[in-house]
Amino acid sequence: MPPKKNGVDKSLQSSGGRKALVKWVGGRDDGLLSVIDQSWIKNFDESEWQEKSPAARETEIAEWRVGKVPESGHYRSFDCRVIDCSGKLTCLLIRFSFHLFYQNYSAMMLHTGFNTVHEVSSSNIFF
Repeated sequence: MPPKKNGVDKSLQSSGGRKALVKWVGGRDDGLLSVIDQSWIKNFDESEWQEKSPAARETEIAEWRVGKVPESGHYRSFDCRVIDCSGKLTCLLIRFSFHLFYQNYSAMMLHTGFNTVHEVSSSNIFF
């Protein structure tokens, strides 16, 4: 079983090409975020992806290419939902941080019982 896929692989910092921020769907890594190289996503066409509305975007199949190449020569594949694409790793890391903040903030509001619509305003949130 591969390691948990939450985060950014160090090899991406030096590699060229476009990257994608993905959210894993299903399995033990359900809901975790990763920044991966777009070449890891099978049959992915960024221009076609951008034309679709976020609600109409389907899940994609991505290979988890971390570690040694398995003896079979094929990495394991997993379902993911592409959240954003960029040629700049920094842009995706900012988006990654925003998603983590939002998830933690939402969980805190649910845990404390606040009604986020009425009791929390944008003036109470600092970035």
